[in-house]
Amino acid sequence: MAVVWSRASSDAALWAADVIAGIVAGWLDGEDRWLALFGERITFLEAEGI
Repeated sequence: MAVVWSRASSDAALWAADVIAGIVAGWLDGEDRWLALFGERITFLEAEGI
């Protein structure tokens, strides 16, 4: 995996993707505290039949 820092975008949807990518990268590396914090603040929804 390579990490490259670039200028921040003003599009909040891109920031959300960066946050999720960071959480997953940490989880893959054995660090699960960020996943737990994320799970406390976000409600996951499942859609059936899509």
